[in-house]
Amino acid sequence: MCVLDSHILTFENLSPYVASERCPDAAPSLLDGDAQTPVSTCTDQIPGRSAALTDHSIGRWLPERLSSGTSPPTLCSHNMLPLRLFFLGTLLGTTVTLASTLPFQNLGLNVVGFADEPRDWLVLDRKGTTLDRTVKHEGAFSLKLKAVSSGQLAGISWNAKPWRGQTVVLSGWFKSRQSQATFLFETCPTESCPGDGHTPLSGTHDWTNFSLTLQIPQTAEMLAVGIRVSSGTLWLDDLSLTANGQPIAEAPPFMGPDATELAWLKDNSQPLRTETAAPDQSSADDTDLAPLGAVVGHARLIGLGEGTHGTHEFFTLKQRMVQYLVKRQGIRVFALEANAALADTVNAYIQGGPGKPESLLAGTVWHTEEMLNLLKWMRLYNKTTQNKLILTGFDLGFNSNLSELNVIQELVATVEPTYLSKVQDLLTSMSRDYYYTYAPINANKTANYQADRTMAETILLHFEHQKALYQHMLSVEQYQLLLRYVTRVWQFTGMPLYGPYTYRDRMMARNLEAIAHQYPGKKIVVWAHDVHVGRFPGRMGELLTQDLGAQYAVIGTMFGSGRYTAGPGIGQPLVEGNLAPPMYLGSIEQAFSQVGAPFFLDLRTTRSLPAAWLNREQDMRVTIGTSVAPFDVVRGNLAHLFDAVAFVPFSTSSKLLK
Repeated sequence: MCVLDSHILTFENLSPYVASERCPDAAPSLLDGDAQTPVSTCTDQIPGRSAALTDHSIGRWLPERLSSGTSPPTLCSHNMLPLRLFFLGTLLGTTVTLASTLPFQNLGLNVVGFADEPRDWLVLDRKGTTLDRTVKHEGAFSLKLKAVSSGQLAGISWNAKPWRGQTVVLSGWFKSRQSQATFLFETCPTESCPGDGHTPLSGTHDWTNFSLTLQIPQTAEMLAVGIRVSSGTLWLDDLSLTANGQPIAEAPPFMGPDATELAWLKDNSQPLRTETAAPDQSSADDTDLAPLGAVVGHARLIGLGEGTHGTHEFFTLKQRMVQYLVKRQGIRVFALEANAALADTVNAYIQGGPGKPESLLAGTVWHTEEMLNLLKWMRLYNKTTQNKLILTGFDLGFNSNLSELNVIQELVATVEPTYLSKVQDLLTSMSRDYYYTYAPINANKTANYQADRTMAETILLHFEHQKALYQHMLSVEQYQLLLRYVTRVWQFTGMPLYGPYTYRDRMMARNLEAIAHQYPGKKIVVWAHDVHVGRFPGRMGELLTQDLGAQYAVIGTMFGSGRYTAGPGIGQPLVEGNLAPPMYLGSIEQAFSQVGAPFFLDLRTTRSLPAAWLNREQDMRVTIGTSVAPFDVVRGNLAHLFDAVAFVPFSTSSKLLK
């Protein structure tokens, strides 16, 4: 037996980040390259908010504003995390429930996920990481990692709480050929990950038994296992765990519903039509959407999610849902996952204003024929009623070219020309410092980003202090618009400091609360990605549920396989035709695909047999956003995440406007 020295092991590049409860707005450090030193450690508290801003803050999720001379919360992360893997970690890692047995992790490497890949393992590069049917120690497969251009990385993680205070040993078998590799076995505690040890392996070895030992501290949140191969080839097989010398039982994999459960699904799923919605809703048949009305009930906010931002069927189905909710539920406010100034421009069009609708959403995921049809319908509907539809936006923006800044300059030039240079300084600085929603955090620019944030806060404070002057020169509506736009700019300056995930969702939840205050008594449709509207830990849907309870209803959308529109990488232009292969046996989508047609399922009815399998954690694909991610899978409780789900077996690409 080969025992590897593992007193402190580093799960570099893969372990999910677990935010400290004492640092709720902390974000991962995403450095360029393979940096091996932490950026910082987590501070114990967030700097205090300026007292003058108290009345302007709505909702308990507004992070503390940073006064001049303070610094942002430091980063609770260790090493560079690939952005995609961090995103999955924040969803997958934090949704694992506390259990006395280990949730299924595929330690034996004998359960197949996507073609020739181990189910439930996160894989960095699919070109060189596969299940090997020929070279194996025992069972059906081994995990083969062959370094290609950038090396190989694969791993898993789970909740560490059941094993706090115990000695956990990971054992297994490896075989290598001219390999340089690192075994990774680590705990991620409450405040930071250690980041100061790893277990290297080099050379050529026949099948060799190994063990790695960890003393699990009382602060541990996650346990993470992985293997990184920088050159050569390595095989891994037959992993197992013990705690204080006793075997840790691994739960069996869910391999899909049995015959009785599948029969229940088919009997309770309501058929849906996904054809393009009729321009005149009064003549359309919407009887298939009656179950939607039952789920929505008396909810004030209705989240309509989408598993991708580029599925034709999602757009057409959601347009029909919006038309149904307008007709049957009296919905009048439509909140879009878009920044405020962009949404206000679109709203001017649907109110009957001038402009070419084809150009209104250029540069966004909404620049599609399907969304254009929805906008034209909203404009047409508004011509028939005095109780008009309103479109608004609750997102922060996607790059530093914020259209809010242009409007702010126009209003300031009217009221206070001498202050215009302050706004222009912020615009110049933000244009110089790279901003993009999903860009990695660049610790080398922290001072620049903090300076931008301080400038934005100073400008907002100035407008609040000069309320009398601005309300004298502007209408009440214009002054409120000015405050709202500067607030959104200030929110956006936090993206490169706190990251694009829980921080962004907190801000969007706060903005939706502000919209609800702006339109008292009106029901609001919230159009966004499943990850935002769903009750994922720390995300917008969970925060809204905590505050609104049954006043927030959420419908997710999912698909089995097909094509979709997205960018090939972060920040790259959208293209049609990206392929998403069928989900594997044991996933929610594979089970749903057996129904054979689009359907709507009320998940509030899944608390008892034979539907209870939908009320426990399962694998699902809900992470395709603006860029391709067809293999990214999270594990979650579907009946907790959504009140209902609409499913289409096949996705086709949304049609981009030229």
